[in-house]
Amino acid sequence: MESNKFQTKKMGFLIVFTLLIACEQNSIAPLGNEELISEISFIDSQPIIELRDRGTLDSELFEEFKDDLIESYGADLVSEVKAKLGEKKSFDGLVLIKDIPLKKKAKSPISTHFKVIEDEELIDEFVLAVRPYKNNDNMAAKMANSSDDIWIALDPDKFYLEDDEYGNEIWPITIEGNHITDPDRVIELTFDESGLISSVEKSMLKSKAITDPSIILVETIPVEPCEIQLKTTSSPEDGCHPSGGGGGGGYNPSDVRIDDWSRGESTGTWGTGHVNFVLKGVQLAVTGDGGSPSDLQFFSKKSDDMLRNMPVSYKYRFDAVARLNPYTSSVVNTIIEGADKGVPFNVHYQVPDINYAGQYYSFEGISRFLTPLPGLIDEHTVDYFPLFNLTRTSGPWRFNLVDDDKDYADMSTRRKNTRIMDVHTFHMDTGTWVELETGFTTRNHRWGSSDDPLLDSGVRRITIENVRAHIDGNSELLISRITSNGEFKFKFGLEE
Repeated sequence: MESNKFQTKKMGFLIVFTLLIACEQNSIAPLGNEELISEISFIDSQPIIELRDRGTLDSELFEEFKDDLIESYGADLVSEVKAKLGEKKSFDGLVLIKDIPLKKKAKSPISTHFKVIEDEELIDEFVLAVRPYKNNDNMAAKMANSSDDIWIALDPDKFYLEDDEYGNEIWPITIEGNHITDPDRVIELTFDESGLISSVEKSMLKSKAITDPSIILVETIPVEPCEIQLKTTSSPEDGCHPSGGGGGGGYNPSDVRIDDWSRGESTGTWGTGHVNFVLKGVQLAVTGDGGSPSDLQFFSKKSDDMLRNMPVSYKYRFDAVARLNPYTSSVVNTIIEGADKGVPFNVHYQVPDINYAGQYYSFEGISRFLTPLPGLIDEHTVDYFPLFNLTRTSGPWRFNLVDDDKDYADMSTRRKNTRIMDVHTFHMDTGTWVELETGFTTRNHRWGSSDDPLLDSGVRRITIENVRAHIDGNSELLISRITSNGEFKFKFGLEE
């Protein structure tokens, strides 16, 4: 694409923000299909941008944001990402844009917090961040030490990808990126569901193929704008979750299935002498995201009736979100409640951020927080996360993992409220894998792509008796399945 296209975008976010932030706090200024609202973000301390149409996510709005990002930060952005890659605790190199030092010439910070409103309902909320694209296992070392050209592009899964009329993602997809210090230099990037397959630098005079380019992707981090309360007498459910309630749902006569428009049944609460079914490790064979890490969520159902679809809302997430909490100083974290939630200790776990296929994520040494006394926080390490309290709520339980794309709170697909897929499912009673027709309750939307159930992640008929029949002498159970893309693996256990 000709370079003069990018010269025309001089009225982007940066100029608009500079003018609007100087206005009165109670003003609301329209930006076409967007509004800069007076509410100040707890993440970047700037006015929040409200999008009144989900289709805006597929417009040129964020292309303009990308141009302003280069203008305001440029090489400083690369320096921050490289610094993160040098920290062992931050292997993925995730950097919130609000944490990048501004160039001196920039007049004001850029607002990075967005709310998507449709029919007066909040359907999505996110903050923008950058992360290096991982195209091989040497990604961290390569970019951290690189003096080569570095390019910036929008995450193809979040901003471009769409489904066809049958609900299948349309791959391959070709997008444009820009050189981090010279936006007139344009690179054409083509991805399939497994990642980058070709890259070509374009100019008006020639095109040059580039092998293994260093790419920084702009991505969305979901927001849960609340603080974990140090509860001593209140609800056993995590109040920060956007959904709630128990099981149940509506009858769908078109396919004789029962949808569940809730977060699903309670997986248990705190209790002494209880047996918890716990997760100790995960390895994904595939994520479903060609351009970015997985946004991994766990959907569960207390029913072995496969005509009862999975709930619309996730039960747990193994993914970073932006939320305030009293346990760590970071704004973005992975702290969640498990099956031992509730009074008197208000237990939370800092679980792994499970991102990439082919990498084993161990829960060994994760932090467990509890409050033995009001205002007192006890942090210690464990090697598990409790999925189900099988004493408090015996099951049988089943679950599936899903890679989320846009609607973080709920499972979503284009145009349909029920999605039915064949999922390879481990049967805890027999110890065998069976391909099983599985239904998912979904919110429908008009733009973008559907969330991706991981088709090797099903586990069914989880009860104390069934698990005990298969665990080893350490009360652990390792199950795996070899797929065409690699090995899928779970490590479970029982904790009493």
